[in-house]
Amino acid sequence: MKRIIIALAALLASSIMFAQNKVSVEYGDLSVLKEKKTATIEFDFSDAMVGEQTLKEYLKSKGDDYLADWPSDQHEAGGYFIKEFNHRRGITMKIRESESVKNADYCIVVTVLYYNPGNQVAKNIPLIAKDGASTISGYIEIFDKSTKKNDCVCKIVIDEVSGASYPADATRLGFTYISIVRKIEDLLEAGL
Repeated sequence: MKRIIIALAALLASSIMFAQNKVSVEYGDLSVLKEKKTATIEFDFSDAMVGEQTLKEYLKSKGDDYLADWPSDQHEAGGYFIKEFNHRRGITMKIRESESVKNADYCIVVTVLYYNPGNQVAKNIPLIAKDGASTISGYIEIFDKSTKKNDCVCKIVIDEVSGASYPADATRLGFTYISIVRKIEDLLEAGL
């Protein structure tokens, strides 16, 4: 009886964790990522909220240096997404850097609607504690550049996905991007 209770508790805990870090396909066919094609990527934070503030208000409230560092932090964090995406075995589509934008078959747009940048708890227990990790909600759209209207062939919903904690903001965001890519690959492997 004790084993059953422990097993049920573990199952409940894992299902709660999974529900908190959800990635799902809203429409379209995720198998497009299994094509041997190329894509460009854009990260759109233009409508992102940080708590009750817009991202711009949040960045300004942190000071001029923080605001000035945001573009380079964004670029660094985006590199985590690209590297993880390009090295996953279940995903054969590859993201290309900006030099080959014209020749890419698809455009992937990561739109962030909610962003929690995490906090300095991460300094105490880097890579382990979830309390200091950044969290993202939003969606990813994959556009087919070969059509006249650049049709969206797949939309993936991101619902409060967190990465690992780390002292640097850009790294925390990068770890969250890694979590998102891994969850997308899990969906592909599950055939969803």
